[in-house]
Amino acid sequence: MASPHAPSQDATSSQVPSQQVMGTVEEPACETGQVVAFRRVRGRSTPPRQPFEHRLARAGLAIAAHVVEASSGTAPNGDGVHAGTVVGILATLAAEAGLQAASVNRREAVQTAVGGWVYGGAADVILFQGTQQGGITTVWDFIAAAAVEVGVPDAALPDLDVVLARAEAHIGVKPYPVLTVPPAHRPRTVLRAAAARHRHVVHAFCADEGLCTAHEHALALGAAIAQVIRTEEAPGLLANLAAEVLVGAARLAPMPYAVV
Repeated sequence: MASPHAPSQDATSSQVPSQQVMGTVEEPACETGQVVAFRRVRGRSTPPRQPFEHRLARAGLAIAAHVVEASSGTAPNGDGVHAGTVVGILATLAAEAGLQAASVNRREAVQTAVGGWVYGGAADVILFQGTQQGGITTVWDFIAAAAVEVGVPDAALPDLDVVLARAEAHIGVKPYPVLTVPPAHRPRTVLRAAAARHRHVVHAFCADEGLCTAHEHALALGAAIAQVIRTEEAPGLLANLAAEVLVGAARLAPMPYAVV
């Protein structure tokens, strides 16, 4: 697997779909809770004001590079990185951030059923439906734009209505989420557990760029998935995998802590 490459300063703006972003903060100001603690541990000062799209792109690049490095050894031959594993982890993290953002927007916790199942699609507007419901940039916008950029036809992108219907029909069934991509491209790790291990690093990289809200974290993770899709073979399959994990993982509550 190729390492995600750094975008040029001029290229970063093209990586963020030009739509409205709900709840964004133009000036870095992560000054509460654990995010500040992580920034201090990393020894970073508050970054200067930068365009929001540039900060999203930089955070996405840093997150992608971290998960790629941490996934070393997941390739079939044991030497290298399995792209499907990286995309699966990033998409699970994005779904978790979407659920957290939905809780903030509703001013109440997203309700879960026995077994951690989440009903009602609380995070769907943030993850993939916002474009149709008011022109809000979603996580899926980043993924689809990257796939098309590297030559995947629009018609070859997954039908999210079909993905959603399949995910809803299989709530409560394991293994979950339901994946239709070929087995060779499916993640080689337990995604919720892997996501929990990387969660604090995602928060730290986002704080470095002044991305303070869960919605902004979700978009940064969309930028990270896009970065991987741009640099890997089979971008259409990876986009399909990202869609299936993104929609499915938003129907399971995140693990509360990392499992080593």
